[in-house]
Amino acid sequence: EGAGKTLLVRQLANIAKGGKADEVSRDTIPSIGTELMQIMADKRSLVLREMGGSMIPVWPRYFAECDAVIFVIDAAAATALGASSVELFTALGAEDLRTKPVLVAINKVDLPEQVAVDT
Repeated sequence: EGAGKTLLVRQLANIAKGGKADEVSRDTIPSIGTELMQIMADKRSLVLREMGGSMIPVWPRYFAECDAVIFVIDAAAATALGASSVELFTALGAEDLRTKPVLVAINKVDLPEQVAVDT
């Protein structure tokens, strides 16, 4: 939790409207359950479903209907990196995701407490 999913979704929505990512308020509250946002991009409607780590048990229910996955990892949460890696590889092993594009976004790499690449 707190990896930056909500802010990423808001930034993507703002960019789709012709704005800039840095024009979005950074004030967020933790998401509970799943959150949907519909955006228009190049005359196409996209539905973004944000799902936090607390929703891990139900993630597979949504794999078949998704077209792509953005998996956000918090580089500043050293204690959560192992669990994030396990969940990412578990999700990637699901039959319904095997042929779908996946973007792994590693967030907070600019923070001093980020985990070094060589660890």
